[in-house]
Amino acid sequence: MSKHINRKYSAELKQTVVQEYLSGKGSLRSLAKKYGLSGESRVRAWLKCYNGHKEFRQSSTARGELYMTKGKKTTQQERAEIVACCLEHL
Repeated sequence: MSKHINRKYSAELKQTVVQEYLSGKGSLRSLAKKYGLSGESRVRAWLKCYNGHKEFRQSSTARGELYMTKGKKTTQQERAEIVACCLEHL
């Protein structure tokens, strides 16, 4: 029986994976494999946070690990680009 382990990933890794996906440098599956992630659902969750305009912040309860929180401000143009990108990658 396998034991489930919660893994924590740095803000830099999350940002790198999201940017690579959005720029077309890999699929959800290939990026998960490339970076040794638990699965493509992990990449999908980071994309959802990114597209939801959430940023990484330091959490005092997470022993120094980084978590995402709401806070990124965008212009109308940036929102249009995000929507176009999301539609392109459906």
